[in-house]
Amino acid sequence: MGEDLGFVQDPGLIREYMERQLPALAVKLGLDAEGIETLRGLATVSFLDEVRSGDDPGAGVCIGSQASSRMLVRFLLERFVTEGGILGKGHLSWAMQYRRQGGRIALVCNHTGNADGPIIDYFLGEALRDRFPETEGKLWFVAGHMVWQHPFLRMFSRSVNMIRVVSRKYIEDATAKGDHEKVAEMRRQNMAMFSHLRHEAADRNDIICFFPEGTRNRTGQLNRGVSETMSILHVMQKANPGPQGVMILPCCIEGAASMLPDVEDTLEFYRFLEAVRKGKVFLHIGSPVLLRDLMDRIPEGISKQDADRLLVDDLMPRIARFIPDDLRGPYRLGYD
Repeated sequence: MGEDLGFVQDPGLIREYMERQLPALAVKLGLDAEGIETLRGLATVSFLDEVRSGDDPGAGVCIGSQASSRMLVRFLLERFVTEGGILGKGHLSWAMQYRRQGGRIALVCNHTGNADGPIIDYFLGEALRDRFPETEGKLWFVAGHMVWQHPFLRMFSRSVNMIRVVSRKYIEDATAKGDHEKVAEMRRQNMAMFSHLRHEAADRNDIICFFPEGTRNRTGQLNRGVSETMSILHVMQKANPGPQGVMILPCCIEGAASMLPDVEDTLEFYRFLEAVRKGKVFLHIGSPVLLRDLMDRIPEGISKQDADRLLVDDLMPRIARFIPDDLRGPYRLGYD
């Protein structure tokens, strides 16, 4: 118990490890013998696919979802989520109609843990397939590159379409150490990310989801938004300078933090199995807002950094309104 499989790439060892973990997971899920065999099969195929891929292409690369990982994550979520769904489907329909007219859509959401992307994809994917089948495979997530550093997290990450970016924290750490070569490489990777983002948002009109907090808040209490994340919206807007522009959908995950507490050391997968529990999870979707309307509210003559600070501080309360007041952090007044 407690072994770290962070660097294990041997399929036999991974199968052995999963076999030892299956009984505990089966009890949590209430699986019968048939369910255990289904889970064993899905996990084996997904892990083998992950080991065979053996790639770590770095940040700034679009990576499409992997069918085996999607099937495994769906199997788990269907059993861990006892009640849930989307609240605010009318807002989602409004945004999708806007997309059909040529507008671009960005989702901004709170960030409680590593499962947020798969949970959003799980709920939104079903809703979009039912009413807007043309959006199949069109939802992408911008995420930190660290989710790719461990086989288990990488497997879950492969259940969604992902654009990876090096987070500000790692760039600042490398800068403080005077590692200029590493800083330059990280910035190069992030520039590549923006190039991919332009392609997905402009050429394909895909839906882009990102987390303005910039990192997991782990407890469900909002962190102050990171102004640098607004660059994603600016890239989307510049790629689509027409009258439609970018429409932003504020979203909020409720319940994921208590159902799936974020373990401090995500490299030790057994702690994840000990922490996870069944629960209710909902995805709130707020009123859409156009980026150009938010930008019109920003005073002229101020720096880009100050403008982005005002922009993110305008967006975050639109997420906070769905969160209990004591968890709104710096946005306790919210938009009620």
